[in-house]
Amino acid sequence: MNISHFLFRNALNKPIRSFKKDLKTKKTLVLWSIRLLLIFSSLTPRFMESRSDFIHEDLPLELQAPWTTGPLLTPSSRLLPKGRINIQPYVYVSEVQGHFMYHGIRQSGATLHNVNFETYIAYGLTDWMNVIMMGQLFTNERQGKSYTAIGNSLLGFGFQLFQEDPKGFRPNGKFMVVESFPTGNYQNLDPTLGGLDATGDGTFCTRLAFVTGKAFQIKNYIWLSSRLALGYWYFTPTTVRNFNSYGGGFNTFGTVQRGSGFPASIGLELSMTQNLSLALDVLSLYFGANTFKGNPGTNFDGTPASVGYPSIYQISLAPAVEWNFSPGFGIILGGWFTVFDKNNDRFSSFVVAITLNK
Repeated sequence: MNISHFLFRNALNKPIRSFKKDLKTKKTLVLWSIRLLLIFSSLTPRFMESRSDFIHEDLPLELQAPWTTGPLLTPSSRLLPKGRINIQPYVYVSEVQGHFMYHGIRQSGATLHNVNFETYIAYGLTDWMNVIMMGQLFTNERQGKSYTAIGNSLLGFGFQLFQEDPKGFRPNGKFMVVESFPTGNYQNLDPTLGGLDATGDGTFCTRLAFVTGKAFQIKNYIWLSSRLALGYWYFTPTTVRNFNSYGGGFNTFGTVQRGSGFPASIGLELSMTQNLSLALDVLSLYFGANTFKGNPGTNFDGTPASVGYPSIYQISLAPAVEWNFSPGFGIILGGWFTVFDKNNDRFSSFVVAITLNK
């Protein structure tokens, strides 16, 4: 699941009045994304004979779930068994097309192109507890300028609360606690880059989530799998200097307190065959307003700079297609785009990910 780079879109999409698209740059970003996926693909043959933990091997064939990767955004409600490992490299190629206020009017700005490389690793410490890690790399481009740097990183744990009854109606239930570490750039930014070098938010973020899910067999290998994830994110205060992910300017110095986040998502998968599935995520995100205490600094023209953002609300969809070559190796590709925005950026993304189970 990728919600991480959503947090930085406000910082990256500073108001710039030109609104042109750099097609050459977009092609370059896509080519690099394909190259990276080919590298990952070359490492996958040893995973192809492994079994997915989602398949109930003790059941007859007609009750076994098909091979799936999971949808793009909503996390799984089931943990890995002890000793199993899951690796998921993601590539997001995105375009931010403007900032939308509450009344739906777009503030014009230059189109931002972004490529986000993420890798999630989960390992089964026990049958009831998994460890989760994530690292990411951003490449941002706008109006011929670009910047590449790492973003925030994640470390957390998942706990199985109850397990699905494949012959009954009881779903899976999982609790997650994940800590986000401020490894990305967020302050003392280059004012000539207009926020392109902002790849983090400078805060430690504690993310709590409850995930539940259930698979329903329709006929043979035609299954409908559903997931529901409800979360709460708490951000620690962070000190900011000069130009930063929250705004700022020359001589800015103070403390930003981000408002809490409340993500909620529904993930659906419809398995058409043992190998082919269709997926859809519906994601709702709300973040409270930021507060700032200190010296806001000044803009280029000497006027007081602005630090912080109002509350944010966004609804997005992520349809996708999955193809699974074996129980332990699959690929998913699709889109992710906004359908409603309040005080946030409208974006569209092409997403591709590989799932490896061993």
